[in-house]
Amino acid sequence: MIYTQIPCAGGRELGPGGARTSERYKTPPQDRAKAARRAQLAPEARQECTALEGRMKEQEAELKARGTEPTIQEETPLVKTKLRFRELKC
Repeated sequence: MIYTQIPCAGGRELGPGGARTSERYKTPPQDRAKAARRAQLAPEARQECTALEGRMKEQEAELKARGTEPTIQEETPLVKTKLRFRELKC
């Protein structure tokens, strides 16, 4: 075996690998908290929470798509949906 400063043709380079990442210090997802809150609800309330969550996303997307500053009448359905969402403690 001969050691040189020049790399061999076809040889692979040795050295430290890529940076190691650790999931240990990553913040836990908030989905667990949502699942724990919803587990305490009645089945009908859980279904309503899921429906309200989808409806809120749709209504927010509609308001964003309009582009102009929304009026109170345009925001009212979204506000009512959010209010019901909070009342159920989803």
